[in-house]
Formats: sequence, C-alpha cells, structure tokens
Amino acid sequence: MADKAVAFIRHAKSSWSDASLSDLERPLNERGLRDAPRVAKHLAGLIGILPMETVCSPARRARQTCELFARQFPSPPYRERMDEALYFGNAEAYTACLHQCLPQTEICLVFGHNPTIEHLAGMLRAPYTGQVPTCCVLLCKLESDQWQDAIPSRLRIVQVIIPKLLDLR
Repeated sequence: MADKAVAFIRHAKSSWSDASLSDLERPLNERGLRDAPRVAKHLAGLIGILPMETVCSPARRARQTCELFARQFPSPPYRERMDEALYFGNAEAYTACLHQCLPQTEICLVFGHNPTIEHLAGMLRAPYTGQVPTCCVLLCKLESDQWQDAIPSRLRIVQVIIPKLLDLR
C-alpha cells in the first residue's frame, strides 16, 4: 500500500480461567496465542515493509496481541504507544489516536476491543456491518496524506481479515 493505512485489530482470544484477574489483566488463551501470529503474518504479507506505528489499549490481552503482531513484521514498529482511550473510549477515540502519528508513518496498527471496533466498522467508508471476532483486522486506507484528517468518513475499508477464514485458504 503506497498511501497511509490503518489496521484496526481486535485483540486475540483471551482467557477467562482466572476469576481473580481484573478485566485489564486478562491474558490471551491458547487460541489467541495461536491466531495472532497467523493473522499478523498474513497482514505483513499484504502490506510489506512500511514505516509503522502501533497504538494499543492498556489491557494485557491487547498488549500481548500487539507484541505477537510486531514479531511477524520484517522490521519492528519504530514507534509504539499505549492509549487508555482504546480501552475506555468510544469509536471516535480509535480515529483520534491516529492524529498523533508521525508524518512519516505509512501504516498504524491500532489494537483494541469490541463492541467499540464493531461500532467503528459501521461508521467507516464501505462500512462493515458483520461481526468482528477476536483477532479480526479491518484494514483501511486513509483518504488523505495527513493523519490529522483521520475521521471515520475518510477511512475506507479495503480488506477484512478473519482468523477462521484464513483456515479455509
């Protein structure tokens, strides 16, 4: 992709096995640990080597997903940020975090949660109204060369990557 792009990524499948953990502390389960690298490898094959940033929710499961994705790219993200609004905020927070991207960034990977990502998906150009399962990626093109222009109506979905559907290829 030559233009600026965003991948909104729902964290991989998390574990509910330890009831003593807070929601922020829940880790990935075995399926999540398996799916994240596969989906990341597929995404890396689609976008190639681009100047990349990541923005991640502070939740442990989102951070783990982000780390597993970063390992699948030929060069690591040159800027990584955590944004509490990706855990506590609304759909607009998911695009607002893009306004802080460096000008040279060509793709930003945003790691967050449902139901917010599903709500955002319906607001984007070429809206996606299907379910956004765990580890799903909404790959979008920003219809501007300025990150400050990142609002839902200027982001067009170009591909939806669903882990279960990768198994059918």
